[in-house]
Amino acid sequence: MNLGIGAVGYAEVGGVIVDGALDGAKVTAAMLGAYLDAKSKVMTHDYATASNANQLFIQEHTAAMNNLTAAVDILGDATSILMTATSVADIASDADTKPEQVALQEMIATDEYSLDASEVEDYNNALDAVAEYAQ
Repeated sequence: MNLGIGAVGYAEVGGVIVDGALDGAKVTAAMLGAYLDAKSKVMTHDYATASNANQLFIQEHTAAMNNLTAAVDILGDATSILMTATSVADIASDADTKPEQVALQEMIATDEYSLDASEVEDYNNALDAVAEYAQ
């Protein structure tokens, strides 16, 4: 890189570089091979391995807190789905006329206000995950 900058500066003042002057700046196959080998060693090394009890504790704590945060996010989403679907109970208790009851039926027919077994399972699994990671 510095050779290229030097050549540009030299040319700006009217100089002419000799043929092959920048050949030393080229990346050779051996250089690329050495880079790829070093990169592979860095990528395959387990840097997460703790070298003492304190580091192990910190790593485990960090992982648990990350898992807890993800579990709480999932629980929030699952709770939102359940809350929307169970809000039907309030509406149903007020639906005392035929038009309100027809509107209630139409609302329940939509996915947003209906629950299925997978949504309940997602909610229960999210609760279990939060309980596990919060300990």
